[in-house]
Amino acid sequence: MSWGILNIKSSKKCAICKHWFDPAGTALKPHMGDFLQFDQNAKKPCLKHGQTIKPSWAQCNEFESKV
Repeated sequence: MSWGILNIKSSKKCAICKHWFDPAGTALKPHMGDFLQFDQNAKKPCLKHGQTIKPSWAQCNEFESKV
């Protein structure tokens, strides 16, 4: 696994989007303050784009935060 860090207030990465299907939160780990660590190698289906598999680092215009 390769872990990156993202800001939950400004990032729009799939790892923290409610449409990215990761109900157990396996691709996220707590970090300091407004930051989370995310598995940059994780790939999950996007419920907004017809179950298309998307990497955690991807972004799109349909982003809605789950945190």
